[in-house]
Amino acid sequence: MGSRIGTGIVWALILAFVVVGFVLVQNGSINPPTLFRDKFVLKQIRVNGGTLSVRVARTPEEQKASLNGVASMPKNEGMLFIFKDDSRYSISTSEMLFPVDIIWIGRTGAIVDARANVSPGLRDPVKPLANARYVLLVNAGTMDRYDITTRSSVDISDIQ
Repeated sequence: MGSRIGTGIVWALILAFVVVGFVLVQNGSINPPTLFRDKFVLKQIRVNGGTLSVRVARTPEEQKASLNGVASMPKNEGMLFIFKDDSRYSISTSEMLFPVDIIWIGRTGAIVDARANVSPGLRDPVKPLANARYVLLVNAGTMDRYDITTRSSVDISDIQ
């Protein structure tokens, strides 16, 4: 009888840890280990007098993983996709967990298209109106905070 009680207590503790961990991940207090946190090195870009730290995704594998399944992203961080050619690169938010601003950047650094406050979990990819060489994903509200528009440009010289 005593061993059943001990086993029950152990299972109750395990369940409690799982529930607390789930709640902390859901409210953004902690992030689960992800490719976003573990693999990408932070680099600096400048836009409209402000500096953002970005994680650079150059390969299709890095770009596919990007922010998928990440619970949150620090306020002044982002994800920068670098492509070899100019094209209309669509962005899927189907596996993202938080809203983002999506900014398409031409090879000279000019912003060619942008969408603010794109919801996570959209079934259809978000398509730009113009060709771009880079795509920047930042927390929703970043475009407003830095006054980013299609008349802005991004200094990505430190990324190359």
